[in-house]
Amino acid sequence: QDNFIQTVQNFDRHHQSIQIGFTLPGPRLVLKTEVIKNATLLPGLLKTSDIIQQLFNRKTTLILSDQELHSDQVESLYLADEYLYVNLDSMTTTADKSEISFNNLAGQSFLVLSDIGVWQEIIEKHIPRAKFLYQQNDDSFEEINRYANFPVFTTNLTNKLRSEEIDNFDRRIALKITDEVATVPIYANYLIEDKQRLAPLLSTIR
Repeated sequence: QDNFIQTVQNFDRHHQSIQIGFTLPGPRLVLKTEVIKNATLLPGLLKTSDIIQQLFNRKTTLILSDQELHSDQVESLYLADEYLYVNLDSMTTTADKSEISFNNLAGQSFLVLSDIGVWQEIIEKHIPRAKFLYQQNDDSFEEINRYANFPVFTTNLTNKLRSEEIDNFDRRIALKITDEVATVPIYANYLIEDKQRLAPLLSTIR
């Protein structure tokens, strides 16, 4: 009975507003700066393994992730690629350098937000002997980032947002990471029955 009530409530909310979920932080940060009518951005990040269930039980209408899914009920639309950057102190980085590899970052310590989805597995797996100073709180991360010179990660999406917030404390240079795994596709995942309803929103996001 409780499950039935929850399903009915989800179904009603599903048709009144668009619930947008994410498995990647970049797309969520970008959409937070936009005014999207009749849409709600869900807090936090979803697990990749939960995408199908979130769509089927109507908890989420649209999920932006790095996964391409196709079935009789679910469809994915490619939106763009997200590229990982590392921001290094300009005093220790060659000025004419614009790219770097994971191997060149070996042994360094990085300041990282805890909730970064698939990027966490990528950096931990591919940067040899690295240390990651994870921060759960955004304010704590920004405070340390402002006064310390630890390398930090951004992407082509978040770089655009940060360019509007750069201050005198930011003495870092953003270098694109050249490894193939440092680029992930962004897909919009949704139920096929919602495709027509979501078409205007997907066009705006693209």
